Order: sequence, then C-alpha cells, then structure tokens
Amino acid sequence: MLRLRLPLRYAVLLFLFLIPACAQTLTPVWVELAPEGATLARVIIETGARCPDLRADGHALAMQVRQPVPEGFKPACQATIPAGTRSLRWGRKKLKLPRTPDRVMVIGDTGCRVKGTALQPCDDPNLWPFARISAQIARAKPDLIVHVGDYLYREDVCPAMVNGCGGPHGDNWPTWNADFFTPVREALTAAPWLFARGNHEDCERSFRGWFYYLDPRPYPDACESYTESYVAKAGDLRLGVLDSSETKDPPGKKPEQIDIYTGKLNELSNRADWLVDHHPFWAYNSQKKTISVDPQTLGPAWLKAAPQAFSLVLSGHIHLFEFVELETPRLRQVIAGDGGTQLLTGIETAGQGTAAGAIAKTGEVNLSFGWTELVRTRDGWSLTLRSVAGAPQIECRLPASAPSTCEVISQKQRSSVPER
Repeated sequence: MLRLRLPLRYAVLLFLFLIPACAQTLTPVWVELAPEGATLARVIIETGARCPDLRADGHALAMQVRQPVPEGFKPACQATIPAGTRSLRWGRKKLKLPRTPDRVMVIGDTGCRVKGTALQPCDDPNLWPFARISAQIARAKPDLIVHVGDYLYREDVCPAMVNGCGGPHGDNWPTWNADFFTPVREALTAAPWLFARGNHEDCERSFRGWFYYLDPRPYPDACESYTESYVAKAGDLRLGVLDSSETKDPPGKKPEQIDIYTGKLNELSNRADWLVDHHPFWAYNSQKKTISVDPQTLGPAWLKAAPQAFSLVLSGHIHLFEFVELETPRLRQVIAGDGGTQLLTGIETAGQGTAAGAIAKTGEVNLSFGWTELVRTRDGWSLTLRSVAGAPQIECRLPASAPSTCEVISQKQRSSVPER
C-alpha cells in the first residue's frame, strides 16, 4: 500500500483546494416567510461560489442563485422549503422553521445614519447598538422575528474630518453588509424572519438590495413603487404585509395614495390577524403632543377601507417606541423604530387623544434604543419593550377581549436628532 506523505504546508493547501465552493458563504443561511404560506431559505455567497446544499427531512434540497444578480452585489442563493418539512439543516446547523409562535420579536429602523449633517458614529456600539440588539434577540430564543423596514442608512460619504462614521455607502453589497448583514448575523439564524419594506428601500434609495436580498418574490425587471400586499403564515398566525414605502413625509404630496392604500387594505381584510408595514397608521405627534392620524394617506385609507380581523399593527418609521391603544377603530398600534438608527426627540407624552376620526384610549412612548417582545398568553399577548441590554422598559398586557394595561418599568431617554 502506497502512502503519500506531504509536508504540512502542502497538506493544508491541498485541504483548502478540496473544500467545496459552497463553503464560501458570506452570511448564514436564513429562513424567511413568503406569500401565501410559503417559506424560503436564503444565503449570500462569494461571486463564483457554488450554492450550499440543504437537507430537508434528510433529503437534499438544492439552492439556486437568484437571477439576475444586480451590479455591485454578491449573489444570493434561494430554495423554497417544501410544505410540511419538519427538519431543515445547513451542514451541522439545524435551522428553525415556522410554527405558531409563542415569542415574536419586532425591530425596525436599524441602519447607521450617514447623510448630510446627520452623522451617526457607526463604530460605537452604544450609539449604534444594532449588533447588541441582535445578540439579545438571538439569546431570547424567538419563534419569529419581524423587521418593519428601513435597513440601510449609509447614504452619503462620511466627511474626512469626522471620526466614527466611515465605511461604505450607497445601495450595494458592502453597505448592505455593513448596515444589516454583519450586525444582524447572530439573530439571522435564531428564527424565521418576516421583512417589511421601508421608505429607505423605495425607488429613490436602496431598492436593489431590498428586492434582491430580502423581498420574498422574484427580482423585478424595474423598481416597483407599490408591490402587492400578501399574507404570510407562521403556523396559525396570519400576517398581512403591506408595502407603505412610497408614503411621503410630509403628507399631501400624493393624495391618490388614499385610494391605493384603501385597495391594499381591502385585499387583506379578513385574511390576516396582524398587519405589518413600515409607516404607522397612528402615532403620538411631537408638536401637538396628542394622537395624530396622517391626514392624507394611511389613516384615512384605514377609515375608508374599514378592514376586518386585524388586532395589531406593527410599524416603524418614527425612531422610538410607541404603543397606542385605539378605541375607534378597536385596534393596537406598535411602533418599533428604535432598533439602531438615530432616535427622535420631542415626543414626551402619551394618553387619550383624537384626530381624523380615530380615538386613542391610552398609550406609551419610550425614547431609547431597544426591541419589542411579544409573548403569547392564555388570554392574548404580553408586550415588553426591552433595552439594548435586554432589560424591561415597558410591560403591557394585551388581552384579546379587554383593554390593554401597561406599566413603565424604566424610562430612559437619549439625546438625538429629529430626523427620519
């Protein structure tokens, strides 16, 4: 028997040569919810690498490169997970599959702002804590993670004389990696994800990365301002996803949007339990310090459509946390815009208020970075706003057939700039 002995350095080179190209993944494989109950697995790989193989219930599940790959981006691989799959593995890693969730984590507005004079120190984990929040979410063992939009904020070059905000910018792989995929890495495999599109992913900003990496549908031939609403499913929980990215601030620029969003809400009526979008339908106003409904777009669209079956709306866009209990219509609004980008100031009160036909019974506001945890209870859900370190800030009970009640545990505030 012939034995071949090689010097150690040659043996290492031979080993590296024999490693399959599928090992060249740039992110972990993640699982995301798609329209009408479908589930996808995705991963980003080096250019020229082979997509990794998955195993679904012990059988090979091939991933294919999403085509076309936009210029300036690394390829993404995708596989549709067969319905009824009970076990999914990527190498030795067992990936969590959708089920009726007992623990849902909600985050939004997570990128590091570098635009004009708004320069966030991206290398300071206290002033841009998205990676710390992701690590806490992973440790909390969620069943589902919902991101309500706005992933990429590094839009301009950081001025040379400013420390801490350097790095890539623009709609390309390096920026998506820096602003989202690197800091979210620990949470990316912690649970299935549901992604909503924010205004930072509209057709004037970072739409290429959104449509290629996160949107669950085929990559479009051209940017779409209003994508179709759809229903995603995590077991028995139905989530209606509405693309509000085109909603403009301040309102009034596009009054035809009332009819557009009325139609989209009608499409989801009686088909979903929760609504997920980016822009809130109701929020406390920093000027009037009362409940405010957008007088031109989403609020009037809701009142016109009067959609049925929704009990909770998950949104972001305003860079803080808000919870609004509405009496008319009977609904609860959560704003989870506190996931990392510079915070909003000026909103310091919550409670009863009315505007444009909506009546707010009660609510809470928190002006610090954090994330929202929803835990199923025997009579509904509990909501906990958690700090960057995971400590409870606000705790609310959301019973299915009674008004919610909230308790402020800790009210941190942080100086920030009033930009969205």
